[in-house]
Amino acid sequence: MSDLSVISSNKLQTQRPELAAASEDDAIDLSQIIDFTLRHWRTLATTVALALLCGAALFVYLPNQWSASVTVEIGRAPFGASMLGITPDAMKNMTRIEQPEQAVARLKQRELIEIALASLGTSTSQPDQRQANLFRRTLKPTLVKNTNFIQIGVSGYSPDQARSSATAIAQALITTHNKMVGPEIQRITLRLKDVTAQLTSADTERARLKKMVDDAVRQGSKIELASRLIVVTELANVERQVSQLRAEQMTLEDLSTPPRSYPTQIVDSVYVES
Repeated sequence: MSDLSVISSNKLQTQRPELAAASEDDAIDLSQIIDFTLRHWRTLATTVALALLCGAALFVYLPNQWSASVTVEIGRAPFGASMLGITPDAMKNMTRIEQPEQAVARLKQRELIEIALASLGTSTSQPDQRQANLFRRTLKPTLVKNTNFIQIGVSGYSPDQARSSATAIAQALITTHNKMVGPEIQRITLRLKDVTAQLTSADTERARLKKMVDDAVRQGSKIELASRLIVVTELANVERQVSQLRAEQMTLEDLSTPPRSYPTQIVDSVYVES
């Protein structure tokens, strides 16, 4: 065992000079770094200058961007209600102007994007137009889960531009939905106007017949029984007509006002962040 220890000790002593030499080779000589820097200072200075110029160019060419978001609520409309006649069924026919998932898909379509860009005064015929490209690239409509709300995000090169872009695309969707529901709302409006006119006429006729019945009661037997029965029957018919018209009028008014019916609308202020 003692011979093995001596041999191991001799080996370690033999390897130490080599390890020491390797350590000296691996050590960093500061003087060499300074010498290298002094000899190549022009190259280093040129590299730094070019890097600064590239950074400045990128800063000018790629200015800061701001992101804006806006939340839109899909409206409800009485589609087909004016064709049902005025019954409780008309009240059940309230539907979304457009399903939220479909509205999200519509917001991604070129047609709606071009409408929004046109409202911003941005040329849509120049594909290299910077603002239009940023609008198209950053537009992101997202459905708020289990709701009829859509959050729309879009960017601009300034806070005002981002805010205007978000408002423009939301308004483009609102305008499209208003056009979709416009004919139905117009039919209900015209029907309501017609019902109101009929109700006014029926009220006038009811007042006239009621007066005849009251006069007949005061005159007693001077009015023939048959004539009185005719007047009473006509009055009952008019009363029934007035009741039906009034119910229809109330239903039409209810159909065309919140919370039964309301347009697509922005439900929160536009939020902008850098």
